Amino acid sequence: MTVQLEQLLKPEQIQSALEVMHAYLTAPKNPDGRTPMKVQKERDDQRILLIENELKPLLQKYLSGLSNLAEFKTTVDGINKRNEFWGFKGIKGQMFFNMVVNVAQDSAKCDQEIKTAIKVPTTEHFASSQIKAFCDYVNRIGDDCVRSGGTKAERPKLGSVPFFLSYFWQIQEPEAWPVFYTNSVNVMHRLWIYSYGRLCIGWSRFRSIFHSSQDGVALLGLVSMFYPIRLLPGHRCGRRLCHRQLDSWDHGPPAQRHDLDGPTH
Repeated sequence: MTVQLEQLLKPEQIQSALEVMHAYLTAPKNPDGRTPMKVQKERDDQRILLIENELKPLLQKYLSGLSNLAEFKTTVDGINKRNEFWGFKGIKGQMFFNMVVNVAQDSAKCDQEIKTAIKVPTTEHFASSQIKAFCDYVNRIGDDCVRSGGTKAERPKLGSVPFFLSYFWQIQEPEAWPVFYTNSVNVMHRLWIYSYGRLCIGWSRFRSIFHSSQDGVALLGLVSMFYPIRLLPGHRCGRRLCHRQLDSWDHGPPAQRHDLDGPTH
């Protein structure tokens, strides 16, 4: 356990994290003979290939001005529909992306705000600043949308910002920036590892728990480990762990998935 983590978490919080890790590492094999850890390793390898071969070149092309926002958004959508490794096609990813672009009255301003926000930050401080700045922008265009006759349902949701931005940050630096999965955050909260707070502050703490610059911890699969472990209702303090049942959003064949698999969205 690193000094950095010991400074962030109390002994009982570290114990909760170790229990989750133990449950993950000792989970039984899937019906197809693979352990959850092996399944996650295979998914991470697939993510890396997709990042290097498609997503990173696409992102670099957009950030350098060689492709426009509409082309970028459409291509991202297509890639994620064919490859469901991050769940970006959901409400906090592509749907949020579509809403932001649709309600923005100044397309050039929207393009610039998105480019500034999705460019990988150099520090947690800059990451928090980018989240806050993009939240402010999303809030403004949401207000403008309602004032001009739009409905509240058309407003992009601020709660989607950390997932949306961290997805693009991970593409650029996979070993430095975890994806802010809501399910993972909720499980960490119930395990007393994470406390809810303002988006920019909460994100910084979330990232700090998972990343150590001294150790160079890989983050592609680590965050999703916290999704499939949950506490039994009413036993948060006792930290009684159990495995999630198969979720309704899993559309793959049962033999391809284990209860300990990470989130697909």
